[in-house]
Amino acid sequence: MANIYVLGAHDDDAVLGPGGNIVRHINHGDEVFVVIFTTGHTSHQVVLDITSNPSPAEVAKKRREEILKAMVYLGVPTGNLYFFDIPTREVFNHMDEAEMKLRMIFSEIKPDIVYSHYPDAHSDHKAVSALTEKVLGSVPVCKVYQFMIWNRELAAGRPEMNPNDIPEIPENAMVVNLSEQERLRKCNAIYEMRSQVSTRPYPEWQIQQRAILGPSFIRYFLRGQEIFVPYEIPRVKEKAVPLEDVLSERARA
Repeated sequence: MANIYVLGAHDDDAVLGPGGNIVRHINHGDEVFVVIFTTGHTSHQVVLDITSNPSPAEVAKKRREEILKAMVYLGVPTGNLYFFDIPTREVFNHMDEAEMKLRMIFSEIKPDIVYSHYPDAHSDHKAVSALTEKVLGSVPVCKVYQFMIWNRELAAGRPEMNPNDIPEIPENAMVVNLSEQERLRKCNAIYEMRSQVSTRPYPEWQIQQRAILGPSFIRYFLRGQEIFVPYEIPRVKEKAVPLEDVLSERARA
């Protein structure tokens, strides 16, 4: 059994990127832990210019409820979720805090495999990617796979995404074909995140002109494949101990 960690800047990232592989790991008997870095409170404000009904606080509350329900479909126990509650788009401003929390989690249960962000156009994705590299530099046996959320196809027509920051899919990317069961469970998890995929997710919220995640975006992530970029973390080399110190320590023992 392996310890698998999924590091998502936002709650939906943890489902969209590696959701099918989460199901696969759990079916194989692995233990999966999910870390959500931000509250997601600005999604409606940034994408749709909606600041009331729902307010950012209401969005954050619902997104927390939704990801807990979504993870049930993927098979992740509630106790295996960690929330850092960093304001959205501010991970770079909270790197020390996030690093401390992440190191504490990894010290309790060491990771064997980590799924984290490829550094695409979103500042939070870049921050989580950088933090993953920094923290895992001292974990020599851990394998890291990066998942991509924004590519040129998906970012087209999204004014909040800078087209100059959209990466091409790297040549060393690997494609994982999902089974129908894995795809369907991922599908159920995505649609549980109603605030992101619906124009009227809750009766008390106003009707939106469009969903945060549109139909083409959802179809892309439900096509039955997940793309990962294997990433070799630069390891921190341990300081060499002089031979005379080693012999002296042995003599004292």
